[in-house]
Amino acid sequence: MKAVLWYSLLLVTLTGCALQEVHAPAKQGLTAWDAIVLSEQAAPQTVPGLFSLQINNAAKVGSMVYLNTEYDYRDRRNVSIVLTPEVLKEFAAQYPDQQPEQYFLGRSIVVNGAASRQTVWFFSQGKKTEKYYFQTHIPVWYAGQILSPLTQEAYWKQNKKMSEPQHLSQTAELQNAAN
Repeated sequence: MKAVLWYSLLLVTLTGCALQEVHAPAKQGLTAWDAIVLSEQAAPQTVPGLFSLQINNAAKVGSMVYLNTEYDYRDRRNVSIVLTPEVLKEFAAQYPDQQPEQYFLGRSIVVNGAASRQTVWFFSQGKKTEKYYFQTHIPVWYAGQILSPLTQEAYWKQNKKMSEPQHLSQTAELQNAAN
């Protein structure tokens, strides 16, 4: 009897270990609106991807810098790229005479990250109210997650060429010639 219970418990435990979460691969060529829609659909999970974003506003709040795609960070269409203290140290070492909230302003960048929907609560007289809204955040943990504008331009040119029908037919011709 004890052996049957022991084996049943072992089987249940091993089955639980075998069920692992499979992360979806990062999607390429995503916009700010894609980040918003996909993160809402996946909430509370994150959506990995390569996001092409235009930075229109930036602010330092505490130890973080927020790069925003809209002039008003509360705008429904806004995506906030959150530069963590770790990446700010890397940035300061690489660009000692620049402030990230000024450096990225007005630039188009590609961020390799994971978008998620965040709840932002309203406070009144220091107490949390029942009112809230959602923001879409993409945290950046290391400088390599932000591709430079030159890299971004090269990235999109390559993707455009790869998706053109002419390129696809040339690729097929090369494959046929090799066979």
